[in-house]
Amino acid sequence: MKRPRRILHLDTADTWRGGERQVFLVAREQQRQGERPWIVCSPGSPLQARARLAGVPTYPLSSRGEWDLESVRRLRRLIALSAPDVVHAHTSHTHGLAWMAVARGPAVPLVVHRRVDFEPATHPISRLKYRSPHVQAFVAVSEFVAGVLLRAGIEPDRVFVVRSSVPEPPQIAPDRVAGLRRELLGNDGAHPLLLVVGALVDHKGHRYLLEAMPSIRARFPGVRLAIVGDGPLKTTLERQVARTNSASTVRFLGHRHDPVDWIQAADLLVVPSCQEGLNTSILDAQWSRCPVVAAAAGGIPELVSNRTGWLVPPRDPHALATAILDALTRPEERAVRTRNARKTVERISSLPNMVHALGRIYDLAARRFHNSAR
Repeated sequence: MKRPRRILHLDTADTWRGGERQVFLVAREQQRQGERPWIVCSPGSPLQARARLAGVPTYPLSSRGEWDLESVRRLRRLIALSAPDVVHAHTSHTHGLAWMAVARGPAVPLVVHRRVDFEPATHPISRLKYRSPHVQAFVAVSEFVAGVLLRAGIEPDRVFVVRSSVPEPPQIAPDRVAGLRRELLGNDGAHPLLLVVGALVDHKGHRYLLEAMPSIRARFPGVRLAIVGDGPLKTTLERQVARTNSASTVRFLGHRHDPVDWIQAADLLVVPSCQEGLNTSILDAQWSRCPVVAAAAGGIPELVSNRTGWLVPPRDPHALATAILDALTRPEERAVRTRNARKTVERISSLPNMVHALGRIYDLAARRFHNSAR
């Protein structure tokens, strides 16, 4: 009988975003399949808290930066003591830490996950990190992200596409849906409720949606936009709302532990990103039968088409407003595209399949590692 793999996952972010959620879901599913994962994460982080509740072992690691030599030393010691079969780095930050730890430390295969569609930095250390033979495999969350890695000079045989997956969420009770809608719409739940989920950072494109809101409000005066997420642009976006006299229309909900509940309560999920590796909120919406209007940025077109939602050019408030109004005024078409989206997500989003794909990459990484050590 094959011995269970020992997998060391690395993600030291203090936030709970799509990437941290994926680390948690992957490790939990690996454990269900009989593997032995544990997660190196920031002490007190949401990732650590959720992993502990699920019974996934964690190891706390504080890091002051990608090149924090003390963190590298501690990670190197942990790898030596725990003897994992593979180290799986899930962020650019932990990629750097892991690369330095294994380059002059314990011999172990290294797999790096790439979730963003930004071009890797071009300074010499970054080039070394990405082209180092110590990284046996790069996992891209979309074909688009894989193309970014290939353009950065990474060999094609080291790049693998494994799309992120999320489980089908439980259907929330009608009373819960009504309560969430009442929180924003008052007692008149007939007005449209739009939702955007994502960190308040520039590449998420919130400002383009806010520019589109006056046109939408002219057609639907009672429309409400709920923004779930927090981040450095909150004050800037609040000022934009004030300038367009949209304070009664837009509500900033901050970080929420229940974004999928809000998706199930909304009439539309809007994804106005101008850069995006994949976006798992779209998968949540497709599972939840919530229609999606999205910008065609990064890997988003691999999830959304004009057959399964509404797809518009990035950074185009007019196109965004037009698509949202089309979705709101054509209920039959909305129902058709939502059904198509549901069929698509049932076919492509499977946590067991994603974990099996990662297992094959781990096996390949191990073979390459052992061949190179001969």
